[in-house]
Amino acid sequence: MNCIALYNNKGGVGKTTSAINLAYFLSQRGNVLIVDCDGQGNTSRFFASTIPTNAERYLLSAPVSAITALSGTRYPKIDVIVSSPVFNTLSADFEALPKQTQLSNCEKVINDWAYQWYSGRRYDYVILDLPPALNVLTKTMLNISDVVFVPIELGSFAIQGVPMVTETVSQCECRFGGCFVTKYDRDCSADAAMLDMLRQSLGNKLLNTVIPQSKVIKNSISYKLTAYEYMSWTEAAMSYAALADEISGICTDFGFDTRNAHKEERNMSVLASAVIALLFIGAFTVIYAIGNILEFFSQLLLKKKGERRKYVYIRKDN
Repeated sequence: MNCIALYNNKGGVGKTTSAINLAYFLSQRGNVLIVDCDGQGNTSRFFASTIPTNAERYLLSAPVSAITALSGTRYPKIDVIVSSPVFNTLSADFEALPKQTQLSNCEKVINDWAYQWYSGRRYDYVILDLPPALNVLTKTMLNISDVVFVPIELGSFAIQGVPMVTETVSQCECRFGGCFVTKYDRDCSADAAMLDMLRQSLGNKLLNTVIPQSKVIKNSISYKLTAYEYMSWTEAAMSYAALADEISGICTDFGFDTRNAHKEERNMSVLASAVIALLFIGAFTVIYAIGNILEFFSQLLLKKKGERRKYVYIRKDN
């Protein structure tokens, strides 16, 4: 499984739009679970067929499974763990939990055994759509991810914030996959200059794929479509296909192998079958034992009744 986090401490950089389109193209390679951690819930509204209530409970209560926030989508290989506005006020309650509980509660989104029972599959990719707020919940989600990618909108303030983001990623002990540029205006000389500056400073940590500024992307989200579904032939749509290819390649270079997920899926299927068989055997054994016990007591009762009748007949004869 590849757990990919998209994070930037600045809002409005195209993070959620990128997460949506990335999930769409990665679903052509395997099963995808996208986790909406942002209280705005834009990813949830785009994907979810239903919005479960109290979606935040799995993060606050150890016994609560992540499937309580899991929803199917219209895409056969994409599921989503939804968020709600409560996520905006969740930080204090989450921070009050012991650190190990914080970690184990967040890890439910990547290794919850109940997925196999609920959706019938294991996931090859988990995409974490993280909020800009850098709180304990965001840091813990970064900590459970395999690799973090940072979408950047070109601008002096955005570029100045890159060192802070990379430092945060380093502190969370997760791998920094790199930055990718969004909303790039090819007709703007300032954008071209800043892109060159960014390439010089980040080197190979700046992805080759550049997401252009495009009405196609904006309009597609309004219609609840990915850019490729809306206008597949456009540069905007193809740029997200290229981004998915590049991110998948980086995950492979880091040694993440989606074949492990399929192996786990087969193992879980065998395990599930074995557990079901044991449950049937156990239930049959219990029913058989109860039947024997009832039969024993019924025979004992009949014997007692027979002895009483015999005693009554003896007394009458006397």
